[in-house]
Amino acid sequence: MLLVMLFNFLVGLTDIYVAGFLGPEIHAIVGFVSQLHFFIIIVANAISIGTVALVSRAVGAGKFGDALSAAKQSLLFGTVCALALTNGLRIEAIIYLPAFALSMAASVLTGQNLGAGASERAQKIGWKIAVSGVLFVSIMALPIFICTGDITSPVAKDWQVLAETTRYLRITMLSEPFMALSVILGECIQGARDTKGAMLVIVSALWIIRLPLAYLLAVFAGFGALGVWLAMVISMCVQGIAMTIRFRNGRWKEVRPWG
Repeated sequence: MLLVMLFNFLVGLTDIYVAGFLGPEIHAIVGFVSQLHFFIIIVANAISIGTVALVSRAVGAGKFGDALSAAKQSLLFGTVCALALTNGLRIEAIIYLPAFALSMAASVLTGQNLGAGASERAQKIGWKIAVSGVLFVSIMALPIFICTGDITSPVAKDWQVLAETTRYLRITMLSEPFMALSVILGECIQGARDTKGAMLVIVSALWIIRLPLAYLLAVFAGFGALGVWLAMVISMCVQGIAMTIRFRNGRWKEVRPWG
């Protein structure tokens, strides 16, 4: 999983690297189009989350026929969505992609243990992977925070783009540990089929905190792009804390495995 994420990162980095030679306008276009591409990634992620939850739970319970049926249906649906596939990842992806890789493993292990009736072991595994992810991400974020200028200079040729990219990365590095908590524990919760709980945390952080706060800081308070970056960091910290609380209260253990 880590290798797959690494190669995806390199593909995305190549796009933005080449765009840097073509001027700030092309650089901005690549960034904008990448956000549209990211929507497709979200759809693919939704399919994978459902598949992991169903298959891992079925395997843990010894219901291999149900696991095979769920896998077949998700592959068919995923094939349709795959007709659109592409990636547009950035420098930050080198940090959050390993967190996503760990979250996939956490989701599978949580579902399998719940299917086997070992809910306490599922929770312990979730905590262990989450702590490992936070440490791993923090170790990677520190050198990026310190050496941001040197890291961004190969992909940002225009001095204004370089300055804004450097500021963006230094601010967002502060929220990376909370991102790891949210991603890993969120996948554990979704692996237990408590998808509504995870959705409530994420939607609340994005729509109730991030968007209004970004408007207030960027437009009303006049901070511009800096206000948007700050809103992103604050909302991610809140999301990580809220997901931790959701995982700790253990309600996801009580979700019925089937229907």
